[in-house]
Amino acid sequence: MNDHAPNYVLQRINHQIFKDIPGLMNNIAVVTQHIRGQLASKHHQYDDIQVLELIPTHEGHLFYQDREGNFWRLYFYIPDSFSYDRIENPELAYEGGRAFGLFQVLTANISPEALAITIPRFHDITWRLEQFDEVLKNDRDHRADALSPEIDFVLSRSGTMHAIHKL
Repeated sequence: MNDHAPNYVLQRINHQIFKDIPGLMNNIAVVTQHIRGQLASKHHQYDDIQVLELIPTHEGHLFYQDREGNFWRLYFYIPDSFSYDRIENPELAYEGGRAFGLFQVLTANISPEALAITIPRFHDITWRLEQFDEVLKNDRDHRADALSPEIDFVLSRSGTMHAIHKL
């Protein structure tokens, strides 16, 4: 293998979930370009951080749609990168929180108008809790009976969730 040749990550985009593929891909481009600019302005404070980089098609599109209607995107692979399916210890949870906090700092000044809403109401906790209540009311098979601790966990925190949403 040639050590100088780049590696790639090819992903199929779930267009059943993400209905606005152009909006989704524009969001990724806006956010990654913004983060790159923010990191460059930090004067070597974050030299070790690498940012996803989309590879456009020959036509300049950020995604490709095949004959079957599937959508695909391509990134340069970030060497030595990896992801976790499970958080196995508090140190890993801490590092995840730290990374998320840095992401928030680096993206805080992106204009909301520059981004598309790709899943309407996704972060609307009031609506999500209404959906939750509706599912519980329509539980004809009584599946919720076996989930009382989990349901109580959610319901006992709904006031806090509503308060955060209002803020």
